[in-house]
Amino acid sequence: MRGTGTSPTLAVLAALYVAGLGLTACGVPPREAADLVFVDGDVLTLGAPGVVEALAVSDGRVLAVGISEEIRGLAGPDTRVVELNGRTVIPGLTDNHYHGIGGGPGVDLTRARSMAEVIDAIGAFALETAPGELIVTNRDWHEGQLAEHRLPYRDDLDGAAPGQPVVVVRGGHEYVLNSAALARWDIDESTPEVPGGRIGRYPDGRLNGELVDRAKDLVTLPQAAPPDPWTVLDALAREGWRVATHAVGDAAIDLVLDGYEAANADAPIDGLRWVIEHGFIPRDDHFPRMRVLGLSVTAQNHLYVAAPSLVKYWGEARAAWTTPVRAYLDAGIPVSLGTDSPVIPWDPWWMLHHFTTRGTISAGVLDPAQAITREEALRAVTSGYAHLTFEEEEKGTLEVGMAADLVVTAEHVLECEDPCLESMEVDLTVVDGWVVYER
Repeated sequence: MRGTGTSPTLAVLAALYVAGLGLTACGVPPREAADLVFVDGDVLTLGAPGVVEALAVSDGRVLAVGISEEIRGLAGPDTRVVELNGRTVIPGLTDNHYHGIGGGPGVDLTRARSMAEVIDAIGAFALETAPGELIVTNRDWHEGQLAEHRLPYRDDLDGAAPGQPVVVVRGGHEYVLNSAALARWDIDESTPEVPGGRIGRYPDGRLNGELVDRAKDLVTLPQAAPPDPWTVLDALAREGWRVATHAVGDAAIDLVLDGYEAANADAPIDGLRWVIEHGFIPRDDHFPRMRVLGLSVTAQNHLYVAAPSLVKYWGEARAAWTTPVRAYLDAGIPVSLGTDSPVIPWDPWWMLHHFTTRGTISAGVLDPAQAITREEALRAVTSGYAHLTFEEEEKGTLEVGMAADLVVTAEHVLECEDPCLESMEVDLTVVDGWVVYER
């Protein structure tokens, strides 16, 4: 139960940690009981005083941290006491580049690992739909996660749901249609190419069902998302807006830095924490330019899923440099972590596993020298995100007075044996002091 009195200031909360615990030791109860108490575990505050045994929450904030005996003294008759029994508490994880969980409605391909599993998932979904009804997959997957390392094409899909139109949605850039879906939208070999798009074909010239970028406009799906707006790197600076720009590749980073430097000459942006999104394949000469402008980089685990495709496109050496987080951090560039869901599946533990091991689903380990420590990864997905949004005084650590956003994990996040993060279970989640999930 939450307290009903006036919320104490952060200064009072801090003082309560020092003075209130002393009062408890003398047998005098604190003037405000905690709403939640976590004891007998490892609380990774990621701030002062480091790793502690226990934590108390009151009115949506961290009330106190310390040893279990003292923190238990902050419990009142209505306080919930969570016995950690050695489990870990970490600050709440925040995704830095997130479109939506699960990739939308439809056939879930998140955990498909082969073409057969894709076809089976579509076929099973078809059994639950009316004859002739449109079947659409979610987009929370990538062909790089499949053993075949390729998309399912028209001929593959025709056997999954005979007679029913099927549209496989791949990220934000591609659809793949079966024969019934091509017929539904009158797309055939005579359909002209769409500027800014591509209509895919088999080697013999037949359509393979693939529609790339603007060619997707030939199809209208229910609940289709609107395109992302594009605005211009000088007007925004003059208006005081913060800017985050996608840059996939070293040439793209060149363009972004050129634009940011032009904006900086017109109205200084150092201190505004402008962002380079993705930051694929930087060069050494990019790092000092980023530091001068006070930029941050958001990195996502594209390589974890898409490594086979990226190696095919760019070669192993450049593909391995897709997200060189170690190099960014060593160069003094602030980094936060995320997933880019549903372009990449949303699971934050897959992301943490990738950046701490450089492991991928189906292409082994790429450039292990770019791995970061688990603590660095946790900071990048907690306080690193808070830095992006100027909220580092409110969120990102479990220090006294900070927002009570936290996660209880089934295993010790810093000490469990690889690849434990990849399949980590969450036992309990707290947002703003409220328990919002419990396993």
